[in-house]
Amino acid sequence: MYKVEWDKETGGVILNNRITDQTLGIAPRPVFFEELNLLGLDKLGWVYPHCEEPLRAINKQYYYRGEKLFDAKGANIYTMPTLEFGKAVEPMTLKPVDMSGMLAKTADIMFVLENEAIEFIRDTIRFMSK
Repeated sequence: MYKVEWDKETGGVILNNRITDQTLGIAPRPVFFEELNLLGLDKLGWVYPHCEEPLRAINKQYYYRGEKLFDAKGANIYTMPTLEFGKAVEPMTLKPVDMSGMLAKTADIMFVLENEAIEFIRDTIRFMSK
């Protein structure tokens, strides 16, 4: 199983085949500008492009290039969440994840992972057709 780590350079994540002190306990999810708009960051002075590339979060904890920015607490269908910013976190300009850079960094591990999946599917089909 591969482990996930933040990649501060690209803003994305990289895969690793061993646990390190940078290994995340849970895989982050992508966050797009629409979600940041719903949270009201644009009204708080934050600047970010309206583009297809994501930023990153873990559950309701929002990270940027590996650094935790804020937590979103108490939201439901009728109320907005309360944003609890980390100490010394000020509105800033956010850049999207460099997807091509992130994919280039993980290309070797992804090649192995893809081939393992292909072999598993091939072996399963052979076994089921007997």
